[in-house]
Amino acid sequence: MGAIKRNLVALVVSLLFYAGSNAQMVINFADSTTLNNTYWQGTIDKFKLSSKGLMLNDTSPKATYNQATLSLFYPNSKTLSWEGQVHFTFSPSQQNGFEHLLYPIGSTKSSKGEVYTTYIALTVRGERKTQLERVDVYYNKANGKYSLYNRKTLIQNVTHTSYGKANNKLCYYVSFDQEKRTWNLYADDYNPYTQRGLTLIGSYTDDYEYSYTDSQKLRSSFIITYSKKNAQNFTLEKLILRTEGTEPDPNAVTMPSIIDSINYQGKAIQLYCSTQPNISNATFKLVPTQPIKTVYCNSKVINIVFENALPKGEYELWVSKIEYPSGEYSPDERVVFSLTDDEDETPHNTQQKIPLISEIMPYPVVDGAEYIELYNVSDSPIDLKDFGIMLRTEGRLGKTIPITTESFLLDAKSFAVLTPWSEVLCEQFDSLKEGVVIEVPNFPSMPNNEGQLCIVELSTKRTVEKYAYSYKYFFDNKVVRGYSLERINYLQAANEKDNWQRSSTKVINKFGSTSYGTPGVANSVGLDKDDSNAKATSGTKRLQLSDIARKIIAAQSNKGSKARVTFFDMMGKRIATWHNQQAVSWAKIYTESITEQQSADIDTDLNATNVTQAHVAKIFPSESFFLAQPITQMVMLLELRKKAGEKPRNYVTVLGIAR
Repeated sequence: MGAIKRNLVALVVSLLFYAGSNAQMVINFADSTTLNNTYWQGTIDKFKLSSKGLMLNDTSPKATYNQATLSLFYPNSKTLSWEGQVHFTFSPSQQNGFEHLLYPIGSTKSSKGEVYTTYIALTVRGERKTQLERVDVYYNKANGKYSLYNRKTLIQNVTHTSYGKANNKLCYYVSFDQEKRTWNLYADDYNPYTQRGLTLIGSYTDDYEYSYTDSQKLRSSFIITYSKKNAQNFTLEKLILRTEGTEPDPNAVTMPSIIDSINYQGKAIQLYCSTQPNISNATFKLVPTQPIKTVYCNSKVINIVFENALPKGEYELWVSKIEYPSGEYSPDERVVFSLTDDEDETPHNTQQKIPLISEIMPYPVVDGAEYIELYNVSDSPIDLKDFGIMLRTEGRLGKTIPITTESFLLDAKSFAVLTPWSEVLCEQFDSLKEGVVIEVPNFPSMPNNEGQLCIVELSTKRTVEKYAYSYKYFFDNKVVRGYSLERINYLQAANEKDNWQRSSTKVINKFGSTSYGTPGVANSVGLDKDDSNAKATSGTKRLQLSDIARKIIAAQSNKGSKARVTFFDMMGKRIATWHNQQAVSWAKIYTESITEQQSADIDTDLNATNVTQAHVAKIFPSESFFLAQPITQMVMLLELRKKAGEKPRNYVTVLGIAR
C-alpha cells in the first residue's frame, strides 16, 4: 500500500452530505494532488494524474484488447445521476472503447457458479456513438478482467455525427428515477475543445422492478479497452456522482445546430442553414486539410470555396462560432461526409445483401404518414441496423439517419416499412402486420414534388441503393396526394424511371378512394391493366365468395390451421371480425345450404353490386348484424394461418351489399 502511495498521487474526493441521505461526490481529476486507493479499486497502476485529468498510462501493453479499470462505491438513492467528461484520441471500435457501468439491476449465477451482474451502462464502442445499454458483466477474479455480454441498446445518440480518429471529447449526464423507472441521457459530443452544452438525447422507461434500500452501496466502474498504440490516449477529466437531482443545469443547454444539410459542388462546400447565419467570427477546418480560398455567405447558405477540387474520400469538416441572428452561437460541430463516384454504388444484382427501396409515400393524405418500404431480395436475412437512409434535395447532401439502433433482421423475400409515425400508418393500412413497421427517429421529410432517397451502408458510408423520384411525373405534371410510388421489378436498378408506377386505385386501404399504397406487402403491379384479376395487393388473392368458404373448410384439414375473417367498409372502418370458430361455422352453413348454381348467381350479383335483402340473408344466414346495416359495399378479408408464427395467406373479395 505504501509503495502505491509513493508512486501515485491521491485523489481529493469531496463528499458533501445534505439532509437525509442526499450527497454528491465531485471528482475533478485535474485539480487533484493524490490518488487515494481508499476510494478506488482496479488497475490503479495503469493511470497517472496530469494537469488535464486522470490519464490512461499503460507502460507495458499487449498488442490488442488491453483493459484498465477503476471502481468506487456510492450510496443508493431514489434519484441518482452520473456526470462525466472524457477525452480520447482514437476511433471507437471493438478494440478501443470504454464503458461506464452505472447501476446494477440484478445478478444471475451460471451452472459453473459464475456470477453475472446486469448493469445499465454508458458506452462508446464500435458503433462510434454515445449510447446507454443494458449489459451482463462477468468479473474474473483470476485475471482481474471484466467481460461484457448480451448488450441491448436503450438510448443511442443517433442525431450527432460519429466520433473520428482523433480529438474526441464527450461530456455526458445520466439521470435515473427509481420510482418512475426512467433513465435520461444528456450528451455533448460535438467538439473536442469547447463544451457546447448538454442536450437531451433520449429517455427510456424500464420494466425492471427496482428495490430501493437506503443502506445499499452500489459500485460504479470505468472499463477502458485499448490497443497498444492507444495505451496513453484516454483521459478522464471529471466525474460527479449525485444522489439528488434528475436533470442537468438548464443553463448548460444551448442552441441547436444551425446547419440543416451539406452539399459539395464544383470546388465548394455549401452549408444550408435554418436561418441567416453570421460568419464574421466563424472558423472552418477540413480534415484531411485542403487549402481554403474563401468563405462567404449567400442568404442562408455558407459557401466554403477551395483552391482545388476535393479528391474522392472521406472528410471531416470542423466548424465553430457560427452565430444566429440573435447573437447566440450555434454549437461547434464536426460534419462527416464522403465523396464517391456514381460507379462506386454497389452493382445491382438479385443476391446482394442490401435492402432495396420497394415503395415510397412522399405525399400522404392529410393526417397521414410518410413511409419508405424496403425489400430483401436475397436468400438470407439482412440486419437493418447496418444501414441508414439519406435524403438529397435540390442537390444537397442530407444527414445519414440510421434505420434502427437495435438489431432488426429483415428476412429473405420480406418487407420492412420505415416511417416517422407508426401509429398513424398502421391505422391507415390493413396490410401492415406486426413486426414489419420501424418508427425511425428524425425520419427525413420527403419533398412532395421530387427528391432522391439513398440507402447507405453505415460501416463504409457507401450509397448502396438510390432512387431519384419526381412525383409529378406520375400525374401529368400535377401533384395528387395519397398515392405511393411502387417499384415494378427488383431485377432492375431502382433509379430507372420506367421501373416505377403509382399505386393502383384497386388496393384495399382504410381511406378508400383517398389513399393508395401497399406498405408491408407486394406491390400492386398490373392491377390497373387487368380488371378481371383485380386484387387487394399482388400478394393477396381475390376470390369469389364461394371460393373463400371452400378455402376455410379445406384449411381445417391441416393441423394447427386457423382462419380469421374481417369485414371493412370502403373507408377502412372495421365492421366485424370472425375468429376461427365463427368463420368455420359460417363456411359450413354457406356451402351446405347453397347450391353451386345459387353460389354462382350470388357471386355474379356481388360483382354487379346488385345484392338484395334476400341475398344478404342467404350469404349471412346467422348474422343479424349485416341484415340491419345500411352497407352499400364492403371488403371481406380472409386470413389463413397454417401454424403459429407463420405469416397468414390473405384472400379478399369486395361485397356489393345493398339494403
